[in-house]
Amino acid sequence: AVVLFSFSLLGGYYFYAMLWKTFNDTAEPDSWKGHIFFAALVIAQIIGIGILVFALYVATYAGL
Repeated sequence: AVVLFSFSLLGGYYFYAMLWKTFNDTAEPDSWKGHIFFAALVIAQIIGIGILVFALYVATYAGL
C-alpha cells in the first residue's frame, strides 16, 4: 500500500508539473488559451486526487 501510494503521488506530481510547464510555455495568463490551460490544470489536479483516493481504497481493501 505504501509503495502504491508513493507511486500514485509521484505520478500525480509529475503530470501536474508537465501541465504547469505547458501552461507557462504556451500562453499569457490573460489570454483565452491561458484560461483553458489553467482550467485543465485544476481539473487534472482534482482527477489526480480522485485517482489517489481510489488507489488507497483499493489497496486497503485488497490488503496489499
